[in-house]
Amino acid sequence: MVGDTGRRYKHRTNIPPGRIPTGVNFLSLWKTFLRAHGLEVLTLSVQQCWQRIRRTREVPKPVLVNSKWAQICRFSFHLLPVLTSTALLVLNLHHFFVGRSLSGFISNDNINLALLQIAAKIQELLIVASLAMVVTQIVRDELMFGEGIPLGLLASAFSFSQLSYFWSPDFIGSFQCRMSIVRKVSFFGFLVIAGIIAATAGPSCAVLLIPRIQDWPAGGSDFYLPGNIEDNWPSNMSLAQDSYVCGLPNATLYAVCPSGGYYALRAHFTKATPFSTSFDRSRASNGAYRIGISAQLFGLTVESPMGRIPNQKLQGSVRGLVPGGTFMTSPHAATIVLQQILRDEWFAAVDSQTYSPASSVANYRYLIAQKANVNTKNAVVRPLCSQAQVVKQNQTTLAFPVLSGEQGAMRMVGVSAFKKSRTEKLRISWTGLSKDLGDVSIGMIFEAPWLSMESKRLIVTCSIGAWWDGGTTFQVSEGVWAASTNNTAGKSLILDNEWLKKLAPPVPDSGNDFNMEQPSTLEDIASAAGIITGLPQSSAQAQLEQWNTENPGSTNRTTFLEYLIGTVIADGLSRSGSSRLYNTDSPDPQSWTLASLQWDSNHRYSLLRGGNAVQKPEGNFTTLTMSVIITGYSFLASATTDYLSMAVLFAHALIALASFIWTVWKRNGSGCWDTFTEVLVLAQNSRPAAKTLMNTCAGIGNLTTYSRTAEIRATGTDGNGEGKPNHLELVFRDDDDGDLSTDLVSLVPEGPATSGYRYNGQAQVNIPYQRIRTGELYG
Repeated sequence: MVGDTGRRYKHRTNIPPGRIPTGVNFLSLWKTFLRAHGLEVLTLSVQQCWQRIRRTREVPKPVLVNSKWAQICRFSFHLLPVLTSTALLVLNLHHFFVGRSLSGFISNDNINLALLQIAAKIQELLIVASLAMVVTQIVRDELMFGEGIPLGLLASAFSFSQLSYFWSPDFIGSFQCRMSIVRKVSFFGFLVIAGIIAATAGPSCAVLLIPRIQDWPAGGSDFYLPGNIEDNWPSNMSLAQDSYVCGLPNATLYAVCPSGGYYALRAHFTKATPFSTSFDRSRASNGAYRIGISAQLFGLTVESPMGRIPNQKLQGSVRGLVPGGTFMTSPHAATIVLQQILRDEWFAAVDSQTYSPASSVANYRYLIAQKANVNTKNAVVRPLCSQAQVVKQNQTTLAFPVLSGEQGAMRMVGVSAFKKSRTEKLRISWTGLSKDLGDVSIGMIFEAPWLSMESKRLIVTCSIGAWWDGGTTFQVSEGVWAASTNNTAGKSLILDNEWLKKLAPPVPDSGNDFNMEQPSTLEDIASAAGIITGLPQSSAQAQLEQWNTENPGSTNRTTFLEYLIGTVIADGLSRSGSSRLYNTDSPDPQSWTLASLQWDSNHRYSLLRGGNAVQKPEGNFTTLTMSVIITGYSFLASATTDYLSMAVLFAHALIALASFIWTVWKRNGSGCWDTFTEVLVLAQNSRPAAKTLMNTCAGIGNLTTYSRTAEIRATGTDGNGEGKPNHLELVFRDDDDGDLSTDLVSLVPEGPATSGYRYNGQAQVNIPYQRIRTGELYG
């Protein structure tokens, strides 16, 4: 290439393989490796100690080396950040559960998190350094083989990691450079991408390297309820197929019966603070509302007899305490029975796992919390009761509230089955209602005890809507299950008298005389709650005024009655279908066995990984799915920031690998001028650009100057710049014709070599610059 001018050259890839410098040996490869990793000072120090003299002069060096091993050593620096990024990508995509704490030699999580932040910062620095090496390679190749580089981009490898560089005069002024559109778009676009990656590498590494406390899917399984949907969630409760034990006098002892929650509900309402005429809504020291509804209102736990159904937490709201009407919901009992069994077996499966720090499944035992959720249908009850009414003994029409429509609307309803006999105790009876009152399931009539001197009494009427609502059953504490609903009112259920008799059968062993009417369990709960406590005994009108006392922002006896009725009916409905789970041939619940639950041969493995752990039964069945969610430290890509961070690391890895493969395949490469000091020394050893950089010694005040194209060329060192090309210079293409062979001032030696150089107008010559040659040594 001797004699070639500085016109535009194509990238040179056909370098003869025989031009390999003799210096390419193990020692030179080792030096190349250390220099690429920023450890060149080690070789220089050893070399200085070995020679035992201080080297005060430099020796000529090759610029281009045609050796794939040299390129591998030089660009092996990319491997560490790329492998680390790959590990983070795999870890967050494949997922890994750590546990309740960050395991390691240090048991303090705060220290471990700080160390991980330091590691993330180190990875960020490695990524930025890797990108700088790629940018340096591109700049170097353009300077030596391409169309040159604008002056403003000469230091881009040292500045691209600073966002301010992209609106600096260096970058903006370089847009005016003389460069082909393809090269300009490619190079400027790559710098912008590299800058974005460098700016976001730190946060991205931190997001992916530091585990977060988050939910983790930890398996689950399908399971099967005996019977179809109508069997488990009947729309007409008269068709509900309960066990024969629900017709026994002691049906309240059987958890699978509608009255199975009687004892727990009675105990709850008995402990409620008795009503007072003031209805003070302030809280007592124990957090209970003084009006008789405790702070546990929204979390009433019902413990079923004999333990055949897990404890249920009834939840809802009460009109007056919170906005909206009164409603109560209870988890479907049949669902939570099998759900509890699968959850217990899940923990047994975790305990059976052999511990391994590299196994997420084995680390499940170190969870912070666990949720085993099932999408099912749960009972929802909405009662709406009227204000108290004084009704004469022979009256057969009563005013019932309308469930939907205008608030406070009432409608007169004829009640043929209304009991007219006197009673000294409160009495509750049921009556059917038409759809004119809304989407109602049943009507209820509450009677206060008759006064001895009057033939009329206090009555409260209630319209009750009940339906099955889609939702989730989940465990709120050990052994206690609750339900969430979708708040979508479904088709109202038909609550007939036969089912209502099972819901509120006569109180067993009430101790009443034979001739006295035996109270139902519902009447007993209402009496134990003290709902009529404190009512005047002077007249029914006085009772009416006391009952209907308004308490803005609080509750009264009517809304308390709604709460009580809604709770009892919701609990009874939730037990629907639960008797199908057991073989109830024996009256002893302790001897009951599950009717159909067959584990798969490898059910524990399936439970931990979301497979089918339960065998499908024959006949009619309803399929439900339990999903297990645990909480703890984990590597789990789930948020948008996770995927954006992964995109940043993947982009860097792609760039680094592409650069590595291209350089190794090309074989021909250089490791020069990758520090600012070496670029400065090259510029110092080059002839001044008298025309291109005129008047720039004190600074640059014109954007056009930043666009001047620079190239690196070889030249001779004799007086005319000819001879063997053993000298390199940073030169600028002329503004007029782009020919580097014109208007360049040669520094001609005058006198002895030690006398230095001076400008000599008579000695200006046109210097022939040449392309850099592979294997040549340059001083």
